[in-house]
Amino acid sequence: MNPNLLDPRWLEPHSLFCLLLAHVAHMLTRPKAASARRLIQTSFYWLMVGLYLLF
Repeated sequence: MNPNLLDPRWLEPHSLFCLLLAHVAHMLTRPKAASARRLIQTSFYWLMVGLYLLF
């Protein structure tokens, strides 16, 4: 097993990415779907947060 996978700096952005995917799936599947613009803005924000923590 790659020891780098246990590095918290890798685990945090990875879990954030999973949360982002779950958030997008929730936004797309809930009865009153939010506008595409808000979905993109929210996804972009969480992506930037994940990249900031990754690097």
